[in-house]
Amino acid sequence: MPITSDIILDSLKFRHENVTEPTKQAANLLETITTSGPRWWEVGAQKYREMRELGQTPLPKPVYLSAALDGTVSSRDAGREVPIRIYKPDNDQPSKGVFLHYHGGGFVLATHKQQASVLLNSDRMLQEYANKCQLTAISVGYRLGPEHPYPAPVHDAIDAAEYIASHGIDGVALHFIAGESACACLAVLSAIQLMRSRPSYKLSDLYERPL
Repeated sequence: MPITSDIILDSLKFRHENVTEPTKQAANLLETITTSGPRWWEVGAQKYREMRELGQTPLPKPVYLSAALDGTVSSRDAGREVPIRIYKPDNDQPSKGVFLHYHGGGFVLATHKQQASVLLNSDRMLQEYANKCQLTAISVGYRLGPEHPYPAPVHDAIDAAEYIASHGIDGVALHFIAGESACACLAVLSAIQLMRSRPSYKLSDLYERPL
């Protein structure tokens, strides 16, 4: 029995001559950064994080927005909490929901206030999400390796999702969960846990109807 996929890829878009100039520039930047400067596995994860904060790596120095708020949510571990960073729409209109975000970095680099990616900065990116989608964006400061081995980051990610699903943020409910790079899996695992612990919970129908 033949199986027909509903996913169709246009192979012409992947030909070198059809790649857009901005895409080429981004690819060249990525290649330059990954082949130059200090390598975190050589200098050590903690040292590299410090250098990243000071702008001493090929990645841009982090830029932090004064409007972003720092907070915490409850952890399953007694005596500790999970740090979060909160971005609200800056148009003085009420938020329509919470967008929960897990930053990239291979479970080793970056923080909930910054990104491991060359082209992304958490503060600016998440504030843009908040503004354009009229959402409260939340970045989760899950624990990093090698200091905190698996399953520490998974526990923190799930704890943040469970807490916000139960309590919301400023009276706004959790509607979206996402992450990028290696830590997109934290978004998936958190969503699966919510499905298990709250069978009737629905992340979002927010944009299935007119705003």
